[in-house]
Order: sequence, then C-alpha cells, then structure tokens
Amino acid sequence: MTSESVAPKQASLSIADEEEHRYTTGPHSRPCVVVTPEHHNRVVARLEREALRTAIAAGLASCKANPAKAVFDRLETKYRKLHGKRAA
Repeated sequence: MTSESVAPKQASLSIADEEEHRYTTGPHSRPCVVVTPEHHNRVVARLEREALRTAIAAGLASCKANPAKAVFDRLETKYRKLHGKRAA
C-alpha cells in the first residue's frame, strides 16, 4: 500500500467530512479511505448517543407515565413512616 494521496473515483462517505479522511491507494490499486482515530471516536460516540436516545424513547413509549407530584408524595409518605419507626 502506498501512502501518496489519491482522489477516489467515487466516494460514498456519509458519516464524515472529507477533510477528516486521507485517501490512499489500496493493495489492488483501488482508492481507499483511511479514517483518523479522532473521527472514529466521534462517530462511535454519536452512534452510542443515538442508540441511547432510541432506547429512552422506547422506554417512555412502553408504559403510562406517573405524574411527578404523585411519585414524590408517595416517597415522602414512605420515608416519613420509616423515620417515625426509627425514632420510636
């Protein structure tokens, strides 16, 4: 593999800008793209964030949400009872 820069005949990159790639000639004289480690890390982080957003959206859609006031009132009652048992 040579390290000289060669513009590819047809680039089909959808995950990054061209300035983040270095074009080289592969072992069979075909143009190939070398992705920088920094760009790879950014793409992986973006994909992980998208996966988390999808999982959160699926979780929110999976059940009926309880109003926050009702949840906090229930917790307050629970912990007041626990505190009362300890004091006695």
